[in-house]
Amino acid sequence: MKKSAIQVGAVLVVLALPHIASATNMNPDKPNIVVIMADDMGYADTGFTGATDIQTPNLNELAASGVTFSSGYVTHPYCGPRCA
Repeated sequence: MKKSAIQVGAVLVVLALPHIASATNMNPDKPNIVVIMADDMGYADTGFTGATDIQTPNLNELAASGVTFSSGYVTHPYCGPRCA
C-alpha cells in the first residue's frame, strides 16, 4: 500500500510539473526575436532598404515595427581550401 501511494504521488507531481512551469515562465519583459536568413540576398534587395523590383510587404512591415540588423561580418573563413 505504501509503495502504491508513493507511485501515485510521483505520477501526480510529474503531471503537475508542466502546468507549474508554464505558469512561472511567463515573462512579458523578454522581447520576441525573429532572425530571417536568406541565401545570396544583398543589402538592397528588400523594400525597406529601397529596392523596387522585388515586393516584400511583410518584411517591410516587420522592419517598420521593429529593429533591423543592417550589417554583419563573418569572423571565420567560410570558404575552405580545395585540398584540405
